[in-house]
Amino acid sequence: MNVLSLFDGMSCGHIALDRAGINVENYFASEIKEKAIAVTKFNYPDTIQLGDVTKIETSDLPKIDLMIGGSPCFTAGTKIFTKDGYKNIEDINKNDYVLTHKNRFKKVIDFGYSIDKEVFTLKASGILLLEVTGNHPFYARTMSRKWNSQNNKYERIFSEPYWKNAEDLDTNDFIAVNILPEPNRNDFNLTADECWLLGRYLADGHLRNDKRKNRKNSFYYSVIYSVGNDKVEDFKKRISEYHLTCYPHSDSCHRICVNSEKLVKFIKKQGFGEGAQNKRIPYFIYELPNNLAEEFLNGYLTGDGYKDKNNRFYASSVSKELILGINLLVTKLYKTPSNNYVLNPPKTKLLEGRLVNQNTVYSTAFYKISQKQNHAVKIGDCMFYPFRSLELKGHDTVYNISVEDDESYTANNAIVHNCQDLSIGMNNRKGLQGNKSILFWEYIRILKEIKPKYFLLENVASMDAENRNIISKTLGVEPIRINSSLVSAQLRDRLYWSNIPNIKPPEDKGILLQDILESGYTDRKKARALLVSDSRPLKSKDKMWHRYKNTGFTTIVYESKDMDIANIRYFTQIELERLQTVPVGYTQILKRDEAADVLGDGWTVDVIAHIFKHIV
Repeated sequence: MNVLSLFDGMSCGHIALDRAGINVENYFASEIKEKAIAVTKFNYPDTIQLGDVTKIETSDLPKIDLMIGGSPCFTAGTKIFTKDGYKNIEDINKNDYVLTHKNRFKKVIDFGYSIDKEVFTLKASGILLLEVTGNHPFYARTMSRKWNSQNNKYERIFSEPYWKNAEDLDTNDFIAVNILPEPNRNDFNLTADECWLLGRYLADGHLRNDKRKNRKNSFYYSVIYSVGNDKVEDFKKRISEYHLTCYPHSDSCHRICVNSEKLVKFIKKQGFGEGAQNKRIPYFIYELPNNLAEEFLNGYLTGDGYKDKNNRFYASSVSKELILGINLLVTKLYKTPSNNYVLNPPKTKLLEGRLVNQNTVYSTAFYKISQKQNHAVKIGDCMFYPFRSLELKGHDTVYNISVEDDESYTANNAIVHNCQDLSIGMNNRKGLQGNKSILFWEYIRILKEIKPKYFLLENVASMDAENRNIISKTLGVEPIRINSSLVSAQLRDRLYWSNIPNIKPPEDKGILLQDILESGYTDRKKARALLVSDSRPLKSKDKMWHRYKNTGFTTIVYESKDMDIANIRYFTQIELERLQTVPVGYTQILKRDEAADVLGDGWTVDVIAHIFKHIV
C-alpha cells in the first residue's frame, strides 16, 4: 500500500498501520517541524519526506491507496477590535489595524497559531470569558489597601500598569479595557433620528430589498422594525424625519416600516449586519459626537434593553460582537463599567405555537452615572476590571498576532500583549470559510488530485457546527466521534472523517491513568491534558500545585498516597508515550519537553489502528 500522510507529525499513522497489520510499500510524509521529522527518521528511516504541504506536486507521486491527515484549522472566535469593527482572531490579516494599549490603532505585521496548547478559561468582571495560554500577558494593575486615618477607612491603591501573565494573575489584579477617544466626527451628517433608527435596527430591525414583481429594475427598500404593542406609539412619536407605516404582525407585536432607499443602502454598506447573530456596531459610531452616539445607544436600548428600579440598564443579544461593542460605547459615553453575562438556553422552545431554535444570549448591565461602589476603576484612558479566576480547560489551537510598535491588541475587549512563545509567521491558520484555511483546502486539493481509494481526516470534536458541516459537505461523509479514553488513559475527544467502511468506536479497554504511571499515585481515572511545558517537580506550597489540585484537569502525579502533603510531578516521557499509545522509547532522541510537544501534535495510535483495521 502507498500512503500519503499530510501534517504527518512523527508518523503516528505509520505506527497505526503496522499495528493494524497493513503492509506499507511507500510512506510519503508532509511535515515541517524539525523535531517531529527527526523522530520519524529515527523510527522509520525509509519514510519519504515531502516538506511543506502547499508545495506538494501530486504529479510526482505514484498511485496513492490511502491519504491521511489531521487538519489543525478551526475557528477560535476570540474577538479582536479593529478599525473595521470586531474580527475573529483567526480572520485577522496584515491589512488590519488593531486597537493597542496606547489607545491607538496600529498595523498587524504578522500572525500565527500553535496547535494543542494548554488552555485556561479566564474570568474577569466586565470581560466576556477568554480562553488563553497561561503565559499570555495582560495589561493590569495590582490593587492594595492603605489605611486613611483622616477618613477612618481603608482606601484602594493601584500600582502603575504593567504586563502580567494570565497564570500569575490573582484577585488583587485588575485587567484593562480601553476607553475609546472622542474625535467628535459625523462624516455622514447623520441626524438624531437616523442615529436612533440605526441603534433600533440592531435591536429588532431587518431589511427588505427585493425586486418588485412585473416591474423592471424596481425594488422595495424598507427597514422593518418588530415592535411590541406597548411601544408602538412611543416609536411613532420619536421619529419625525421619515414616513412610517405600521401594521399588526402577531398578537403581541407590530411591524413598523421605514421606506427609505437611502437608509437601507446605508445600513448594508456600512456593515451593521443582517440577521440577529450578525449585528454589529460599525466603528464610525464610536467617533460620533456623544449626543449622537447616545441617541444610537438609546435606540438600541428601547428594543433589546430595559432599565430596573435602580436605574441600571440591561441589554442582550445573540450577537457576541454587538454586546462587546455596547460595552465599549457605554464606557466611552459615561466612563462607567459594565457587567457581562452569558446564557445558554435550551436549543428549542415553543413560541406562539411554533417550535423555534434558541442561541447563546450575551447580556450586559451598566449604569449611566458612576456608582460609589463600582467593582471596576477608571484610571487614565482605561477601565480596569477585577480578575476573578483562571481554570484549566484542556488543549486547543491558539492564535496570536504581532502588532507594529506597540505589540498589543484587545481580545474580547481586554488589553493583551503579543504572546512571544506562539508561532508567528505561520499565517495559514484561518477558519474554514471560503479560502481562509489554506491547510484544510490544501488537503482537499490533494485529495481531489490523487483520488486515493481511502482517506482519513481528523479534527477536534469541540469545533463549531458550521465548520464541521463545511468539512462533511466537502468530503461527502459525516464524521465518527471517538474519544481516546476508550483505548488509553487520556481523554482526547476527536472527529474522524473517512470513507473506510463500517467504522464504529472501539470497545472500552478500561485503561486507567494509574495503569500507565512508572511510579507514584493519581486521584484521577483519566488524564485530561497531555502536554505540560515544564517537567520540574512541584512542592505542596507551590501555587500551581493548588491550581491543579482544585481542578479536574490534572496531569499531575503524587509521590505518595497521602495526597494532601505529597510532592507532585508532571508526567515522565515514557508516561506521555503511553498516553498516546506509541511504543515506549519512540521519542527517545528528544528531551522530555520536546517529546511532549511532538506527542501532543500526534494521534492516539490505537484509535487510528482501530480505524485502519476496517480497511478491506
